[in-house]
Amino acid sequence: MALALVPAFLSACSADEAPEGPPPASASLSSPEVSASSSPTPVTRPSFPREDSGRTLAHLDDRTGSWKATLGKAGDKGSLSITVMCVGGGVITVSYRGAGGGAASMSPHCDGEQTGIQDEALAAGRVTVSVVPGGRQRWALDVTRDPRGD
Repeated sequence: MALALVPAFLSACSADEAPEGPPPASASLSSPEVSASSSPTPVTRPSFPREDSGRTLAHLDDRTGSWKATLGKAGDKGSLSITVMCVGGGVITVSYRGAGGGAASMSPHCDGEQTGIQDEALAAGRVTVSVVPGGRQRWALDVTRDPRGD
């Protein structure tokens, strides 16, 4: 009995026969609807507001690539605060070196969270800050020196 069904099934699927009647209602030829979730994802541009927490030495928003600068004046003193935020995955390395000694670095993940370094005991003088992304991450940086801490 199974053998009798197979030839009937194969003959129903034969390419030599033309289909009869209109296509079934489920076979729509209209273009598919676009859902709201298929719209492009906006690009996150890392930045953060300026805060009144001392003298701003650098405030950089929405950057890519490496950056290095010597900031401040010879007589600058007080605690140093470096805040960074980056997006795009991977890590970014932020480091500093004070003219009168003191140095540190951090390598946070680029997940959109802010992170920072605070140095309460940095000697007076200028400070060299560098940013080295591990790829094409977008980043923002804020560097301040707060003499109120002394």
